[in-house]
Amino acid sequence: MRNLPKLFLSFLLLSFSLTLVSQVSINSSHMPQAGDTLRFSISPIDSAVLATYADTGANRVWNFDSLAPLRQGLSEFFNSSETPYPIFGKVAEKLADTLAIQAVSLYDVYNFYTNSSSSYEINQRGARIPLGPINLPITPTYSDPDEVYEFPLNYLDKDSNTFNFTFTNIFPPAYYSSSGYRVNTVEAWGTISTPFGTFNCLKVRTDIVSYDTVSFNNLNFGDSTFQREYKWISPQLRIPAMILSGNLIGDLFVPINMQYRDSARKEVPGLFAPVAIFTADSTEIRVGDTLQFNNTSVSVFPASYNWQISPASFAFINGTGSTTMEPQVAFADTGFYDVQLIVRNSRGADTLLREDYIYVSRAVSLLEHDQDLSDLFEIFPNPIEENRSITLRSKESFNRIRLFDVHLRLVQEWTPNRTNEMKLDLRDDLKGSTYFLYINTEKGIALKKILIY
Repeated sequence: MRNLPKLFLSFLLLSFSLTLVSQVSINSSHMPQAGDTLRFSISPIDSAVLATYADTGANRVWNFDSLAPLRQGLSEFFNSSETPYPIFGKVAEKLADTLAIQAVSLYDVYNFYTNSSSSYEINQRGARIPLGPINLPITPTYSDPDEVYEFPLNYLDKDSNTFNFTFTNIFPPAYYSSSGYRVNTVEAWGTISTPFGTFNCLKVRTDIVSYDTVSFNNLNFGDSTFQREYKWISPQLRIPAMILSGNLIGDLFVPINMQYRDSARKEVPGLFAPVAIFTADSTEIRVGDTLQFNNTSVSVFPASYNWQISPASFAFINGTGSTTMEPQVAFADTGFYDVQLIVRNSRGADTLLREDYIYVSRAVSLLEHDQDLSDLFEIFPNPIEENRSITLRSKESFNRIRLFDVHLRLVQEWTPNRTNEMKLDLRDDLKGSTYFLYINTEKGIALKKILIY
């Protein structure tokens, strides 16, 4: 009898540990509810995901805590009566303030769900479509609801359901149809770890085949898709702990997007924040030449731009300025210039900094150089066969190396990793010809001729 407390305690601990790793069951109480505001992060698909996402079976462990968030979004759910549409008794998910489908824009876009003990299904949509000076509200109903899940959802369950959604409008003439089917297969259970935490889960593979047809104002287009989603669903969360989605090409799954449940991160831009992207017509110019910047930034909403260039030996010209979308710039002094673009819209901002992006040389021929400095450099072998490497050795420190062809076009460049000697791997596609190695030093410019045969 003296050992009873210890045995009883051991039994409790064993039972508790078994409970922690036991498989879970998903039901209607684990689905999103009105009032839920659930944040998620978009992340690159890293090697840890690619190595283990396909694991199936019982008591699996998926460790994805190395994920790095790039963008954040919100899944917002409301009581249907709180939306701009006269719908009652359903859970509404706001998809977007504005949704562009080809050349057609929809506003205040919602999905409406019925959450019952047997299924969680999308059976109605709401949107406003442009009609002259007003936006016409529409609330079409699915003729065949899209059953996202059947309950209870347990390990090794499999279900298949069709869906059909059609909207027709006489004025303005509009037609939208989406039909297809989805197949859910619960292929594993276990625990998943992400930067948000560790959770018990079921892993569900969902295959979705759909065909969409749109006709609006004499614009007609259709598209068929075959998509797959891997979802790690936990009873501890209202939305999946993680979703990996992509396309199926034959039997090959091509992962494209990944998101996971997350907390707010101040350093991560919102889902609809802009993405700053730019290039220049050239990164090698001479003093006084004009340079055109090309702005290819991405923004769903109207954006503003701010250009910053350092050092300040430059001027915006031809009526452009620091807030012009694609400015033109003339540089007044030699050297390397940093270029930064800040893009802002109503949902956030993004910054792209390219250090030492522009190199400005003197307004003289590229072939002018200091012969005394050139004599301090040695290149071997020279001449050289195609697809080979050369070694640059010197008695003078150097900070940049560039290779030009006979037409004085830049074909390759290197950043030195050693002070007095460096191996230069030449591009495989360089053909037999004469090339010029242009070497920047603290005292001036050295030039070496290379013959490739």
